[in-house]
Amino acid sequence: MTPFLAGIKASVSGIRGIVGESLTPPVVMRAVMAYAQWLAASGAVGKPQVAIGRDTRSSGACIQGLAASLLLACGIDVIDLGVVPTPTLLLYVRRKALDGGILITASHNPIQWNALKLVKRGGQFLNEEDFASVARNMADETPLYKPAHLLGKITSDDTACALHVETFARTLPLDAIRLRKFRVAIDPGNGAGAVMDALFLNRLGCSIHTVHGAITGDFERPPEPKPEALGALSALVVREKCAVGFAQDPDADRLVLVDENGTALSEEMTLALSAWAYYLPSRSKKQEGASGDIVVNVSTSRLAMDVARHFGKVCHLAKVGEANVLAAMTRHNAGFGGEGNGGVIYPLINPCRDSFAGMYCILKLMTYLREPLSRIVERLHTDIAPRYTMLKEKTEFAGDLERAYAGLRKGCAARGTVWTENLLDGFRMDFADGWLHIRESNTEPAVRIIAEANDAQTARDLMAMMRAALADGV
Repeated sequence: MTPFLAGIKASVSGIRGIVGESLTPPVVMRAVMAYAQWLAASGAVGKPQVAIGRDTRSSGACIQGLAASLLLACGIDVIDLGVVPTPTLLLYVRRKALDGGILITASHNPIQWNALKLVKRGGQFLNEEDFASVARNMADETPLYKPAHLLGKITSDDTACALHVETFARTLPLDAIRLRKFRVAIDPGNGAGAVMDALFLNRLGCSIHTVHGAITGDFERPPEPKPEALGALSALVVREKCAVGFAQDPDADRLVLVDENGTALSEEMTLALSAWAYYLPSRSKKQEGASGDIVVNVSTSRLAMDVARHFGKVCHLAKVGEANVLAAMTRHNAGFGGEGNGGVIYPLINPCRDSFAGMYCILKLMTYLREPLSRIVERLHTDIAPRYTMLKEKTEFAGDLERAYAGLRKGCAARGTVWTENLLDGFRMDFADGWLHIRESNTEPAVRIIAEANDAQTARDLMAMMRAALADGV
């Protein structure tokens, strides 16, 4: 790693770091210049046009201003969208046929982090090949600055959220949901979802009640909307007698659910229930060309696989990262996909993780089945999938992962366990009664370990095996 990138996590998930420590103005400058070079080489006709937006963290305006100025200096026209959800900017780039975009967001990372997420034509994040080109450009200090008469121009547009909502209204049947007049509680976590939640849910006929909706530059709860962080939302659901609670991360691409009893569901449940909704009748004719298969990443619960199997379809696995899931969806002609962190990808609306697509799917499911969310979850486990136990941990690790993988193989062989291996992204072992997965995080300096099994004790045993293997790999 080059010295100026020390402490930076750079991948298709963004160029991330701690503001003022690893993510500094020189790093932002090098990243934006590298992206400008990539745009110039990607065949843009005339002066490129790029949208730029951010989430609500206090460092965002500073970084966005610097990034926008650099784009202008490189002769690129900039459209400033201000604070917008990540899926909203991606949709805007696609609908406006722009050459690209930059999002200033560290998504679920703590407040001291920020990042640049790079977008290409079509409203999708750069894939691995694209990002490899940008990474190579970051080592090239050739200036791209233009003379005064060729500088880019900057304009602002505050209609991106309205465009996002209208895309739903024109593409999907909303009337049945509107007739239900759902009472909905929402927790955007003081993030970018706050600028669109009411606009979207009111269009779906919902009355809404909000907690953590103020945009302050800080977060009143942990930015990752895990169930243990959603006490305030759970209380709001019960107090206001809401049918469902929706929690988002700071850039509003993830969604976690709270049922009508105030019970926060696992983030894995969002994708499984949304997949169930996808397979229900009344899908738009526009998606009839899809195979019906779905794609999830290799760290996602078997729940999604069970849902696809229940409807006679296949659930394919992809590397972790939105761009990787989308690439696999294209290969398999899949009409639906996502990631178990609460990221729903419904390309009919938006080829990206979109918490609003997740909200639509959950409300559609509740409308079609005409039962409370808690009962729908019970039906999932009665009719479609067993109750799995899933454990997730992250740990710092400076050892040899290959050595840890070898230790796992040896341990399983000694126990007489039969398994299959998946080396698509890190190391995954599948057993008849569960699976485990070890991989380096794309977004934090950590190794993630996940175990899922048909019972709690097996999940704990698998997790213990991974901890021991990592200890031996140091």
